[in-house]
Amino acid sequence: MDWSNNYFNIAGSNRSLRIIQKTGGVVIVPVYENLFLLIAIKRVDGLLHWEFPRGFMEQGENGEQAATRELYEELNLTDIDSIQYIGTVMPDSGLIDANINICSVKITDISHIRLQKSEQIIDYKLVTPSLLINMINNERITDGFTMSAFLKWQLRSSCCSQNYKNNIK
Repeated sequence: MDWSNNYFNIAGSNRSLRIIQKTGGVVIVPVYENLFLLIAIKRVDGLLHWEFPRGFMEQGENGEQAATRELYEELNLTDIDSIQYIGTVMPDSGLIDANINICSVKITDISHIRLQKSEQIIDYKLVTPSLLINMINNERITDGFTMSAFLKWQLRSSCCSQNYKNNIK
């Protein structure tokens, strides 16, 4: 082991690098009145990125528990009507040994949103599905977690899931 912290083990050689995520993670598809909630967050590249909330799972948490905790920590959201596990995404199967849970969360009240400034969350906005698609198409959203989670959400939605289930056998 070359390096380790609470979340990762990193091992490498001259020819390869392997990152093992210890705890797993969650990306959240927050839906409020048929709109998606996106956060604007400053990432390591110094740029502002629009994306779905996400975070690491804590010891002993499942995806739904982590999603609830992350929404509270990042946005002070507690009014959740339902939460549903909709799949997993692997960030980079050639480099990172991790599976990230995707959870869809129906939010009932956004009036108490408070942004977690210590995590560089700068803003939030509500967008329609078509605007989200437009933002992805025009590269205003480039985050792979957000794009993967949105695709999983679309495939699970009632308008799409039956057609795909019938064609995949």
